Amino acid sequence: MKLILEINPKASIFLLLLFVLPMCDGDDPRAGNSCKLLRHTSSFNGISTVETYSYNSDDLISRIDYTLNYIIDSIAGTVVVKYDQSKRISKITYSDDNYSTFEYQSNGTVVLETEYIKYDPNGDFYVNQFQYEFDDRGLLQKYTKGSYYKRYEYNADGNITRMFQKSAPPINEELVYENLSWDNNKTIDYQLTYVITYPFGKPKMHYQFAQKSKNNELHTKLYFPSGNTRDDFYEYTYNASGYPIKVTRDPFFLEVTHTVGCN
Repeated sequence: MKLILEINPKASIFLLLLFVLPMCDGDDPRAGNSCKLLRHTSSFNGISTVETYSYNSDDLISRIDYTLNYIIDSIAGTVVVKYDQSKRISKITYSDDNYSTFEYQSNGTVVLETEYIKYDPNGDFYVNQFQYEFDDRGLLQKYTKGSYYKRYEYNADGNITRMFQKSAPPINEELVYENLSWDNNKTIDYQLTYVITYPFGKPKMHYQFAQKSKNNELHTKLYFPSGNTRDDFYEYTYNASGYPIKVTRDPFFLEVTHTVGCN
């Protein structure tokens, strides 16, 4: 098996950040959280996804079955999540034989993800590496792949106040998201998030660690490299336990629904 370290944006172009693989906020899911996500759907700009979740005996997500409809293409697949003895994610395997492995610091926070993308029938892989940096509170500060990065700032409540997203070459531009207000309800804690990538010209779901705010954002302002800005407003429908089960965004339309099971 030949491995090629690949950070060329042609091998993995980040197009869209979407919500996925969440667990309910509040209790540590490893301590037996009684609330868990069963199904997730999203619709945005001609892209729609449907995902269902299976859990292991520790109530940790062990499998995701998904369908991605992307403008003129559609793919379906399965993601299997494995854990180490400390119940930390150790490996994510995709139904196309691609996979990612994870390394951790002594304090338990992830520090390195290595992604293996199969590019021929002989079992040869491109290799991408993603680095994670956390602060003393355990909040994600920076996520880096080559020259691409996401950088986060927080307030005292643990809500994300600003996110800086730097595109990889040839774009090399930074987009800034500023969260201006939040509700007082529980957020769904996204243990992982996915982006749609295009290795070798085909759409692919790539799962990665993510950081979400303590509460649900209501008003976000985007600052574009051109100097233009855009204000996005979010509306939520909550279940009886206070978790959002439907999210809509205006004016740049996005709709997300969650099916959450709570005891």
